[in-house]
Amino acid sequence: MKFKKTSIIFLSAVCAALMALGLAACGGNNNAPTLASPVISHDGRLIEWEAVEGATGYEVLENGASVGTVEEPSYTIAQSAGGEYSYTVKATGEGGAISGESNALSLTVLSAPVISLSNDTISWAKVEGASYYQVYIGETKYKRYGATTVSSKIDSTKLAPGLYTCTVVAEGKDDVLDSVHSNGIEYKTPLPVTVNAPADYTGSVTVKIYSGSTEVGSRTVTLTAGTGTAEFDLGVGNYVVKTTVDDGYVAAWEYITEANPGATVTIIKKTDENTLAVGENTVTVPAATGEDGEAVMHLVYIAQKKGIHSIVGSEGDSYAIALKGRTVVAPASGIEIGNFEAEDGEPLVFTITGAGEHTFELADSDIPHPIKLSPYYVVDDQQDYPEVQANIFTTSCTGVISITEADTYTFFFTTATLGGRTVTITVNGHDYVFNGDVNQQEIALEAGETTIKVKVEGTNADGLNVAMYVFNGEIYQTYPPESGL
Repeated sequence: MKFKKTSIIFLSAVCAALMALGLAACGGNNNAPTLASPVISHDGRLIEWEAVEGATGYEVLENGASVGTVEEPSYTIAQSAGGEYSYTVKATGEGGAISGESNALSLTVLSAPVISLSNDTISWAKVEGASYYQVYIGETKYKRYGATTVSSKIDSTKLAPGLYTCTVVAEGKDDVLDSVHSNGIEYKTPLPVTVNAPADYTGSVTVKIYSGSTEVGSRTVTLTAGTGTAEFDLGVGNYVVKTTVDDGYVAAWEYITEANPGATVTIIKKTDENTLAVGENTVTVPAATGEDGEAVMHLVYIAQKKGIHSIVGSEGDSYAIALKGRTVVAPASGIEIGNFEAEDGEPLVFTITGAGEHTFELADSDIPHPIKLSPYYVVDDQQDYPEVQANIFTTSCTGVISITEADTYTFFFTTATLGGRTVTITVNGHDYVFNGDVNQQEIALEAGETTIKVKVEGTNADGLNVAMYVFNGEIYQTYPPESGL
């Protein structure tokens, strides 16, 4: 008995010694696999490592304390408080297997700046360890300005009118991580609407702004010598500007877009001389006066029915006619037919620019929009393939395309052109839908003339240019260069 007791004590001591050496003996788990320790590195706040064979997950430790587990071999540091931090990773597996800790990453997280706004200047105290600062205007993911000093002055002339939230991020190099975004400061650049009227116009003008069918702002503008301005505190976006004026006068109304914030409303007196009629019209635009003058004339068209109307220009003539802030025809640029919508009895103000005598035709019906061919922006030899571009100014119109060779053609709309709109084109009885997610599709076309119907829906569908491109071949650019249309 004495010998047996001694043996047990001896064996226990051996087990304790073996366990101290980390050996799985004396009844321990002999089945747990051995996992290699990860080797970690970082790119900014992203910690990465090679997958460990046999691992089912990874435990991430911050200053020795677990901050979470992940299944994939990466982890994004969420720490927002400034300070010094050490990160390690352990691989974990089935049966309780766990590796040793990885190498340690010693990183500095910068403190977020605290910003304030005075007039148009954003300022903040220096953040220790920061190499420079990034100022964000608008959505936090959208950089608008970069600042390399402790304080940054926003040049309001470079900001489109609208309401913005400004934030600042302190940025570092190497093992110094960027801060999170600072507190947000609202920055406001009023959206201006300028009203121009004849000098003898005595009434005030009510300017209303709509987002879709919802009125979002209204101002009464008092004119001085025929001019006045209204300012609206609105966010960046697409709006319609409308006005109410005295009897006998007509006001042009415009669209406001992110690309063209602000608007100018022109009020003119309706007379027999400046009123256009359905059919052929000939007008003479006087030459510009003054060094910075512009040869311009405002004309009134009274729609006689509701629906789509058309205006047809003389081929190659050097003038442009705009309606509601958008070019309808510009024959010298190849836009010879434009379509627009009107209500029965609605007075529309056309603005024609370009000195000289010009002839054009107004129609109270939808004239098929000619889709012109020109050799640009296609694969292989750019001069060998046709491009087709249509400028759509209404919610729907038609176009005739001439195809010399049966083939599969790529129909393409730029993302900027689509914006928040949906374009449906109907070819040979089949609808093809284009939107922010789908901006190009391949369509088989036979040789000869094919009629294409284009329908535009969404924000300001009846007033914005929608440029359609058709390529004989795959597109090798993200979008065609600006055509000025």
